[in-house]
Amino acid sequence: MAAFALTRMAVRELWISFRLLLLLVLPISAGLGALLLASDPDLAQSALAWGIAGAATLAAGIAAAAWAGERRRGTAAWLRLRAVPRASILLAWFAGLALPLTAGVAAAGLLVWLASSPQPRPPLDAISYAALVAAGAGAALQALAVGMVAGSLLRPIPAALLAVVASGALLAAGLGLTAEPPLVPTAGVGLMASAANLLRPLADGLQALGLGLTLDGLLLGAAVLVFDRVDL
Repeated sequence: MAAFALTRMAVRELWISFRLLLLLVLPISAGLGALLLASDPDLAQSALAWGIAGAATLAAGIAAAAWAGERRRGTAAWLRLRAVPRASILLAWFAGLALPLTAGVAAAGLLVWLASSPQPRPPLDAISYAALVAAGAGAALQALAVGMVAGSLLRPIPAALLAVVASGALLAAGLGLTAEPPLVPTAGVGLMASAANLLRPLADGLQALGLGLTLDGLLLGAAVLVFDRVDL
């Protein structure tokens, strides 16, 4: 119940500042852009993957600035005085940021699937495609986690810049390294880009998702360690 209350506070703050809407709209815009290329399924999937990577990079900057601003505003210190663990505060904010971004990625993937599913070569089944989209969403969440690390340490503007550069490099690696099986945690976006050419889309998607969630946990652990050592 306490975790739900903290997450609701974070979501409310994000809604008031319009960041929640922005985190939802960015990946959906990537899906709408890919729909313009839906007559060529391969090109549409590639456009979707690049669009989601771009949206996640911007989301990392938004997350870093929002979390750094929350930390400097004193709300976290007020909660800490009421014996709320720092880790709970940070994880609640991450959850509040992750919900709209994940929903946006899922909606974008669904839009492109509905527009191009009869045409990919070779055809993708719905479960394999869902695994690839989940892996792409996991890569987007890694960008958010990078933003939480930067926002735990720096002021809002430097944190946003660092998060954009670091997450952009991380996602670019995922787009560029699409070996089967996937080798990097952000490979989900790369697998989405080449979805129609994969020999084992379901297995590759699940492996990329596992790698991505592992890095999510490591980055959030690093953010908690940093946040535990800064003054509020």
